[in-house]
Amino acid sequence: YCCSCAGVWCDWGSGAGVWCDWGSGAGVWCDWGSGAGVWCDWGSGAGVWCDWGSGAGVWCDWGSGAGVWCDWGSGAGVWCDWGSGAGVWCDWGSGAGVWCDWGSGAGVWCDWGSGAGVWCDWGSGAGVWCDWGSGAGVWCDWGSGARSECVTPPSTHR
Repeated sequence: YCCSCAGVWCDWGSGAGVWCDWGSGAGVWCDWGSGAGVWCDWGSGAGVWCDWGSGAGVWCDWGSGAGVWCDWGSGAGVWCDWGSGAGVWCDWGSGAGVWCDWGSGAGVWCDWGSGAGVWCDWGSGAGVWCDWGSGAGVWCDWGSGARSECVTPPSTHR
């Protein structure tokens, strides 16, 4: 069954139905037996949302240049920003989360499973703060020329 030149709606025996729009350039929605549904937007340049049987859903934005959010079955979610130049936040199954800023030149904050957190500033020239499991914290300033000792970090480091 074909609705019009703008869209195509077809049911191929799944009993749930399949709807796909090829040609409008606005989006594509398709359900291939998963029962949950799959929605994908190719061509609009605004975003892509797709659910491939995980049951949690996958949302990804390629092309807008603002950000990318994707959940690939971890259940916690993965959010990553490539291209904006403002920051990158990613959670790859650690459950604690990983946040990293590459490009802004202001700082980098990353937590790789230590549970305490790691914050490091590369490029600003103001300082470097890193906590690698010591639990007390290590703060070191490389580059400013003011100090090189390690001290207790400030309370607000993220």
